[in-house]
Amino acid sequence: MIARILVLSAFSTFAGAAMAFQGAVRPAQEKPKDPFEVKAALMVLLARHVTWPEKAFERKDSPLKIGLIGKDRFGDHLDKLKGKAVDSHKIEIRRDMDPEKLKDCQIVMVSDSEDGRLEEILEVFRGKPTLALGDSKGFGKRGVGINFFDQEVDGKKTISWELNTEALKKAGLTPSGKLLEIEEKRKNRP
Repeated sequence: MIARILVLSAFSTFAGAAMAFQGAVRPAQEKPKDPFEVKAALMVLLARHVTWPEKAFERKDSPLKIGLIGKDRFGDHLDKLKGKAVDSHKIEIRRDMDPEKLKDCQIVMVSDSEDGRLEEILEVFRGKPTLALGDSKGFGKRGVGINFFDQEVDGKKTISWELNTEALKKAGLTPSGKLLEIEEKRKNRP
C-alpha cells in the first residue's frame, strides 16, 4: 500500500537530522535553498531506517553504493555524502544512464528524466536487495520503494515522499518502525 507522507510533520524529525548528518546545518529560520540538498540528505537518513538482508553486502564493512540513473539534478550534494557512513558502510556515489552498470548498488535514485523507462529500470533490480528511490510524483505507485516529489501546500513548495511497503518487501528490505508509524499516521489522517 502506498502512503503519502508530507514532509511537513516528518520534516523536522527527518530533514533536521538529515541536514546535520550531511554537515549542512543551517540556522533554524533559514531553509535550504536547493530541494536536492534536502533530497540527498533524506536519501541517506531514510537508508538508516531500512534494514537490508545480509546478502546485500559482501562484508560488514562493504560500502553502501548509491547509484543515480538519469539527469543529475543533485549537483555536488550527493558528492558531499561520499565517505560518510551508514552503520559500518561508507557511502560511495555512482552515476550512469545504464542501470545494468549499477546492479550492485544498495540504493538507486531514478531521476524524473527516466519516466518513460521506469519499469524497464526497475526490472533490472527486481529480486535484488536494492532500495529504489524515485524523484517524480507517481513513481511510488509504479514500483519504487520511496519516492520524493515536489508539492505545493498552502502556497509553498514542499518536498513530499511516498512509501511503497510492497516494493520494499519484494526487494527483501524492511522499513523501520518509525517509517511504518509515520505511514500509519498518514493513512489514518482525515
